[in-house]
Amino acid sequence: MMFDPEVETASWAEQQRADDPAYRRQIAYLFANSRFYRRKLSDAGFKTPEAVGDIGDIARLPFTEKDELRTTRSEADPIGTHLAVPMDKVVRIFSTSGTTGTPSYVPLTTEDLADWIRISCRSYSASGIKRGDRLISTYGAGPFVAGVTLDAFNSIGLTHIPVGAGAAGFVGNTDRLMTAIRLLKADVVALTPSYALYLAEWASERHIDLGASGASWSPANPAAASRPCAPGSNPHGAPMSPRPWASAISPCRSGASAPRSRACTSAVTASFTSN
Repeated sequence: MMFDPEVETASWAEQQRADDPAYRRQIAYLFANSRFYRRKLSDAGFKTPEAVGDIGDIARLPFTEKDELRTTRSEADPIGTHLAVPMDKVVRIFSTSGTTGTPSYVPLTTEDLADWIRISCRSYSASGIKRGDRLISTYGAGPFVAGVTLDAFNSIGLTHIPVGAGAAGFVGNTDRLMTAIRLLKADVVALTPSYALYLAEWASERHIDLGASGASWSPANPAAASRPCAPGSNPHGAPMSPRPWASAISPCRSGASAPRSRACTSAVTASFTSN
């Protein structure tokens, strides 16, 4: 399933031709508007935007590490000197959890949000979800930058059912999730990989076929499930292994017993579909 077929089917050469002018504009913009990147690029030997070259030379650029950005924060610059727009152009500010210190703030402009949502639409659509599907989300991403991706559900045309987050192992939360799947006949569940694996084990212990759960399972009748699933696998035996190259949900087709079911994980989310 493709959200932007013209973009997503472009050849590598076509994509490079389209990206190169945008890349050059971005480099010039950073030199003009970001104190951090102007200095970093200059210290790396790139004194002007032209010295950076084209997108084919991108491997020459230095990496930027999070600690570098942290060190530029101050009372006067709470976001950091990498900020490249005036604050009156910022329409949303997300933050990290701050578990290792002061949270890092992620400012986004209207254009940033629109770009992120469109990219997320492509990622989610690549999993096979489509307009009209019912999707239950289980993570509470509100304060964090991943929350932007939730806006993609509306753009795709999904029926979004936010059940909310709950720590893996909290029986009440999992019961609530499974009740929503059963009653609302969800097509897709979006989860973190760790919770997806926990849910597979939870279902296996109760002899619940997650692939059929939307249609046939009820808490009062767990024996109605067709067969148990192995811990750490999807209901039809396909491993649920992280896919670090995937940006969102990635489809994993199950066996012939339920050809429209899929369950998989990625670096960001996991999905069960039961049609």
